[in-house]
Amino acid sequence: MPAAEDPCGVAVPGPARETVGGSSSGDWPWRVVVQCKRQSLTNRVGSAAIQRFAGTCREVHGGELCMIVTNGFFTAGDGVRLARQLGIVLVDRGLLETWAWTGTPPSSLLGR
Repeated sequence: MPAAEDPCGVAVPGPARETVGGSSSGDWPWRVVVQCKRQSLTNRVGSAAIQRFAGTCREVHGGELCMIVTNGFFTAGDGVRLARQLGIVLVDRGLLETWAWTGTPPSSLLGR
């Protein structure tokens, strides 16, 4: 299903609520693919979700900067190791809070 663009230039998955990520077409000099995960504080983003995103962010969406952002946390383990190995940025509740309060993005984004 085709994605609709929101005012920020981010492709939003259609009504089927696909979870294959969205791609930005804003003013950045590279293609950014972000998947947002809204979680309760007791439900963490697990390895399976990270692995699914890893399989689509570059090959399907052409991402040069790929990241998963959650209002919760990630489980420790294989998914986090895979994300590091593939250069996928993981932004959790703690990083979002710091980013919001300081205006400074996570250090993993600054080198781009």
